[in-house]
Amino acid sequence: LQHVFFHDQAMKAAAPQMDGTKYWRRINTTVFVSAAAVSAGMRPSAWLFVPPQCDKGTCKLVILPGGCDAFKDGIPGGSDDDFARYGLMNGIVILKPCQGGPIDTKRYPHNHENRRGMVDVYGQLEADYATQKGSQMRPIGDMLKHLLGIGASRLFV
Repeated sequence: LQHVFFHDQAMKAAAPQMDGTKYWRRINTTVFVSAAAVSAGMRPSAWLFVPPQCDKGTCKLVILPGGCDAFKDGIPGGSDDDFARYGLMNGIVILKPCQGGPIDTKRYPHNHENRRGMVDVYGQLEADYATQKGSQMRPIGDMLKHLLGIGASRLFV
């Protein structure tokens, strides 16, 4: 995290442990996840980690997309918990959009990584995979805009 944040201030050590049920929230993202996004492996759910100081204050944000289903899974663990323990101590909100849904294999016959819940990082889904118009990036961008209070408009930078 130090290569992204904390250039002018020291980053605090991660909390040694925490009760994640207090801070992880299940989010229904159906309004952001279109049918095209679902066929590209997006799920209509996400996790949102909100430290107490961020409920009403200004905080940093990290987006960690990955394989999950916030409607069915238990709270994130593993490396997501590691990030969350740093977030708790340093005022960092974590948005974890869920991927790992079924991929339309007729439309994307050579896509193996996304079928394992990974993000399309080199164009197995489509040529605009890394743009704000990509079927995975568009819903994540819309979730980000919503969190920032920009609204549901489709702004492209």
